[in-house]
Amino acid sequence: MKWISLLSLFFLFACQEPSSDTNTFQEGDILFLNEAESDLGKAIDGVTSVVDSFHFFHMGIAKKHQDQIWVYHASSEKGVVFEPLDSFGKRKSGQSYSIYQFRLKPEYQSSISAALTKAEAYLGQPYNFTYIPTDSGLYCSQYIYLLFESDSVFHMNPMRFTVPGTDSIPQAWLEHYAQLGKAIPEGLPGCNPNGMAAEKVLEYIAIHP
Repeated sequence: MKWISLLSLFFLFACQEPSSDTNTFQEGDILFLNEAESDLGKAIDGVTSVVDSFHFFHMGIAKKHQDQIWVYHASSEKGVVFEPLDSFGKRKSGQSYSIYQFRLKPEYQSSISAALTKAEAYLGQPYNFTYIPTDSGLYCSQYIYLLFESDSVFHMNPMRFTVPGTDSIPQAWLEHYAQLGKAIPEGLPGCNPNGMAAEKVLEYIAIHP
């Protein structure tokens, strides 16, 4: 009945007014960015989007630091970092992405403390541009998956690099793996922001413009 959950998200997002109140953030909230600017970010969203109501290409996890909200995330430009919420949501143009705030449901909240401890241990790791879990580095959703892996909160599924409903692989992916000198890892276990946002362990909280 996964489609019912996705349909509920569609109507929830469609009716939701953006929130400017950052006081609603809690430690362990899972934060998503949409509307990718880079070709690679667009390629990620293009083959993983679930419903038209969201198009996430990046994600991180919130923690309070110095009375502010900071975010652990694996950045394609910086590797695994811990930085203020404003930096997490900053576009190259200087403008800001909308930040979609999700929260683990009550029965999974007990996993957050250990996950945040693990998050600190991964700081400085490079970005995993192959998206193959056994390769060095971490990509954004792989990082979040690993933080909660011991409690089986999130799941990996066979990766797809074709446009949904077709056998067409976007040119950005073809060029990306050609530059890496690797075969496209179609069908290997993996995860992505759109798929993780749709997991039943999360509940949607707010959009922050």
